[in-house]
Amino acid sequence: MDTNDIYVELYSDNIYCNYYGFQVDHVQTGVWTSPYEIVPYDGLSSGVQGATLDSWLDGVPGFVVGILDSCMSGGVGADINQAGRYVMTACESSEFSLDDSSSHNGVFTNAFLNAWNTATDTDGDGAISFEEVYPIARSATITRSTQMSSVHHPMEFDGITGPTVLDLNAKISTFTGSAAGGGSTSFYLNGQGHGVLSCSFYDTNQHRFSHVTLNSSMESKFGAQSYSWTGSLAFTPNVATLTLEARFQTWSETSKAMWPSTFSPPDSDTDGDGLSDSAEYAAGTNPWAVDTDSDGINDAKEVSVGLDPFIDDAALDPDGDTLPNWFEAEYGLDPFTPNLGDTDNDGLTDKQEFVYGTNPVNPDTDNDNLEDGQEILEGTNPLDCDTDHDGFYDGDELNLGNDPLNPLNSPAYHFVMMGFIVAIPIFISISAKHVKRDVKRSVPGPRPTALTNRTSPPPRPSYTPSYSSYGSSSYQPPYSSRPLPSSPMIRPGSLSVTGPQGRPLQFSDIEPMLPPQVRYELSLLPYSQRIVVEYQLLTAFKQAMLRKIQEQVMDRPFCTRCGARPNPNSRYCPICGYDLLSGVRLP
Repeated sequence: MDTNDIYVELYSDNIYCNYYGFQVDHVQTGVWTSPYEIVPYDGLSSGVQGATLDSWLDGVPGFVVGILDSCMSGGVGADINQAGRYVMTACESSEFSLDDSSSHNGVFTNAFLNAWNTATDTDGDGAISFEEVYPIARSATITRSTQMSSVHHPMEFDGITGPTVLDLNAKISTFTGSAAGGGSTSFYLNGQGHGVLSCSFYDTNQHRFSHVTLNSSMESKFGAQSYSWTGSLAFTPNVATLTLEARFQTWSETSKAMWPSTFSPPDSDTDGDGLSDSAEYAAGTNPWAVDTDSDGINDAKEVSVGLDPFIDDAALDPDGDTLPNWFEAEYGLDPFTPNLGDTDNDGLTDKQEFVYGTNPVNPDTDNDNLEDGQEILEGTNPLDCDTDHDGFYDGDELNLGNDPLNPLNSPAYHFVMMGFIVAIPIFISISAKHVKRDVKRSVPGPRPTALTNRTSPPPRPSYTPSYSSYGSSSYQPPYSSRPLPSSPMIRPGSLSVTGPQGRPLQFSDIEPMLPPQVRYELSLLPYSQRIVVEYQLLTAFKQAMLRKIQEQVMDRPFCTRCGARPNPNSRYCPICGYDLLSGVRLP
């Protein structure tokens, strides 16, 4: 054999690659002239000749699409070219196919991949075909290889009638409806998988609806197709939506068309399912029913996540992540992609959220300032913001050092203790002075000469009462005609501590006396919890005030009615029987 018919290829990775400069990893040899062969990259001693590859492809059912990026690949392409096959090669039979260090790829392969991003649907079938990609890839390959000083020309061998499409493709070109639910359509259904044709019929006057599957196993073919059918509906539709869906495994592509094309659906949401009437007509769902297929998932959620609104698929799990469709639709998760992680990053996987009944897209389902995962660790209920029902959120209790599982360990006690340690002594001191002043001002009868002199009693009456007459109905002391004292005498059981100008005491009256830290923590509480704490604080404050005032009245060294020295072991004046606390004279 003439040595000019032998070529040698040196194989390299893309790390040290510059035009013709390579760090050699593999050495391959091949024949320049026919019979052409493809030499595999794995270093086999001999390649695969075109005739051998052709015989192999004869055993493949259906269509064959081949893309060859190798030197002299045009020769192999010619060998395997026949009807039902589409082959694109990187170069002609006498040309080398270059590698490009700038793209870390072959010149042709790089051009071929980029062409899919720029090619347009010139034949209007709704898909990008190999025939539409080829001229773009060929032009880019020639341009770049010319810059590298060794031009090569891609070749196309097209034995397939119509556009060659591998991706799922469904496109309705025309749709015409007829009385009682009949109709006809022309469409494209090519690429992988099969097609399902269905139609939704509407009587917009009587609000009647019917969805019919026309063909569930339509064959994918290259080129345009047509289909017609007759109907037997119980009503005469005046609007119809045709749906063509291409399906392959878990993937699908859908095309829809409406008849008549001039119909303009309203934008209102008649059934209140969150999907407008116009969107329902476009999707083919029932605008007068919340859940067209009655599977428990409303139409809006099924359409938003790509579920079929015409079949009961609520319990199905197409992505195998153990989460049923209804759960994933409820929270906007993709039912066709496994949700194995923690979508909301709360420490619980989506599957655990399903088990616990929590929201997989909200880290704090019950909004108690404690994330779902932490609630499980703490033993609180992630579906109840106040597990122990003491009026405080679980998260707030933990932050304040309380037990969210024990209603007796409540932040209310924390606030009371902090507030009154500081506030009560101050307020009692002020209030006691006012009580003294008010008693002096309002009680009739003899007055002590020196309120400040506690060591000597005030002047006593000139009469000498008969103790034996106490309790007798005939006993009338000389001062009995004097009116009994009035407010603000201390009256146990009906005591009241008033605010400014005699109005009922309010929390705002004592709030300025609380420590700043207590006031700050109160401001952080939600309104419903804050009013509970304010009430508890105000009640405790009143009780403490009244106890202190009672103690100070009992400490008086004289009776405020007659001026007599009281008995320290009795609440009643030994002379006139006056109740020093209640303001009621003994009978």
